[in-house]
Amino acid sequence: MKRPLLLILIVLILLSPSSLASIYDVNHLPLLAVQELPDGNYSGNTADLFLEVRDGSGRVFLDTSPLTKIDTQISTRYAKEIACDYFDLDCEKYDFIYTIRAKSNIIGGPSAGAAISALTAVTLLDLDYNDNVAITGTINSGGMVGPVGGVKEKIIAAEKEGLDSVLVSLGSFQRAFMEDESVYVDLENSSSNSSDYNVSNSITTAIIVDPSEDQNLTDNKSFDQSPFDNFQDADFSHNPNVNVVEVSDLNDILFELTGKSIKPIESNFEVDETYNEIMMELEGILCDRANDLHDKINPLIYTSDLNSTERELIFNNINESKSASESSSLVGDYYSSASFCFGLNVYIQTEIFRLKNLSISEKNKEVNIIKKSIISARELVDKETLTTISDLQTKMVVKERIREAEEFLDEALDETNEENFDYLLAYSKERLYSSLSWMHFFQMNGKQFLLDDKTLSDVCYQKIAEDEESYQYVNTFLPMLDISYIQEKIDIAKSSLEQKDYELCLMKASQAKAEISSIMSSMGITLDNYNSSIVSKLNTVERIISENVKDGIFPILGYSYYQYGNTLSQRDQSYSALVFLEYSLELSDLDIYFPEKESNFSFNFVKDLSTFMSGFLQGLIIGCLLTWLIVQGFFRNRKSIIPNKKRKS
Repeated sequence: MKRPLLLILIVLILLSPSSLASIYDVNHLPLLAVQELPDGNYSGNTADLFLEVRDGSGRVFLDTSPLTKIDTQISTRYAKEIACDYFDLDCEKYDFIYTIRAKSNIIGGPSAGAAISALTAVTLLDLDYNDNVAITGTINSGGMVGPVGGVKEKIIAAEKEGLDSVLVSLGSFQRAFMEDESVYVDLENSSSNSSDYNVSNSITTAIIVDPSEDQNLTDNKSFDQSPFDNFQDADFSHNPNVNVVEVSDLNDILFELTGKSIKPIESNFEVDETYNEIMMELEGILCDRANDLHDKINPLIYTSDLNSTERELIFNNINESKSASESSSLVGDYYSSASFCFGLNVYIQTEIFRLKNLSISEKNKEVNIIKKSIISARELVDKETLTTISDLQTKMVVKERIREAEEFLDEALDETNEENFDYLLAYSKERLYSSLSWMHFFQMNGKQFLLDDKTLSDVCYQKIAEDEESYQYVNTFLPMLDISYIQEKIDIAKSSLEQKDYELCLMKASQAKAEISSIMSSMGITLDNYNSSIVSKLNTVERIISENVKDGIFPILGYSYYQYGNTLSQRDQSYSALVFLEYSLELSDLDIYFPEKESNFSFNFVKDLSTFMSGFLQGLIIGCLLTWLIVQGFFRNRKSIIPNKKRKS
């Protein structure tokens, strides 16, 4: 009887919840890091990344020794979330314990992001992998791998360590062994602005002014006009013995680690009919306004003192924008069409103010109308409740445009900007008009999420933390670039968070993150690999949008920026296309930050069914074992009792 009792005890232990939980062994990947030397140069080093997964609630713990120069906690949490979302992993039932061990102080931050995401994925997917492969790169929205600093030093360190391979982002290998990397400083002069309002002298000046509707595609600098040409003659002074492989996303990384393609690439999706209807309506509103303004300016042109050349210039500019708008509309790209019309509206309105030569009283009247309209617009949008990602993005874009209208109005009232008064006032007026047009998107339906103030506040805080960590990292490796305009956006996000204006906070924080990513991702781009970089980003955006559509979400801003970035890339080799695609990536992946909203009577069918079946099978097995043991014991007792009775008789 002792053996059956021992057997049932073992079975009960094996079937207990603590034994059934998935507790993985500690997994490991080598890291490549750099440390800053006293002379300001960098030296490559190796480090070790470990991950231990235990039952929990999705918490992330990080232990680094020695401490990294840049905080790595935020990027670690973000990298884990990207891996969970990319491979659709249930990460909420585990706690993640990451450990980084280095021989000396290293520069941390987001440079280990790709490795952290990869180790998270192979651990939860329980895959066999080559742990003698190092990965150096950031991990960005959509699971894209971005370049990092010190790649040359890291590859040399990998050689010395005897690693099998080093995985780097697209273009990083070529740039790593260029003779002169300071070419990037000259990029400050490679961009042009389609408007007079210049917010920055950095490489993103041409598109950061307004990442949505007021860009003139013909003004964007293409790569054949920039110092990117210098990459053509890059001198590779070092031929590394270690195998260096360029990867674009997490799926590429896992293929190199495991030899398996884990995630099938699916990028087919149908555009939400409601989105198309509303965007077509928005396009109609803005383009109809362009026609009305055109009618207003015609008599002014002929009654003014303009000469024939000046008149012809105005008409040419109007016709060029109209033609671009119509071309986009014909192929169903209503967002780009609306963008052209918005830019046209600003241009015509500016010329109307200029030709009218507004008096002081007329200026004050226009200013007061805009001020009152801004107040009314804020009150109107604040009344909207949020239930879907589309609602959230609509409120984000409307609030951003209202704020921008107010900023331009303030600029117009600044006496030092008297020469630009007509333009600034026109931009403020048309931006406000545009913001009200976007409110039509509150009609969109979709999956409901928890979008209360507490959740929005937490997400804002996290996004700002991500921004600051990435900003600090870029400043470390690219100190020659003036990226103060990004800090201004981060400051606005912080201020908005304090004022509980969470939608504006999210918009500015998302813009800042995308702009930082665009700078980092441009580091490895040359004339030769521009097209492949564009295709890679387009494919990633299409995949994310496709997954969102299947999940009942349509990212209205992400898709709009995707369309615009695609249009830019087809017209010329424009840096602007890369930035708009970064905006698209960032704003197509917002749902990873928000939990789905569940009703009081709803339940997770798959999870609850799994729990029920697990308990049912456990009970069934235990019941069968107990029945078997009872029956066995009964017959043994009978066999031992019956002979005794015979002896008594």
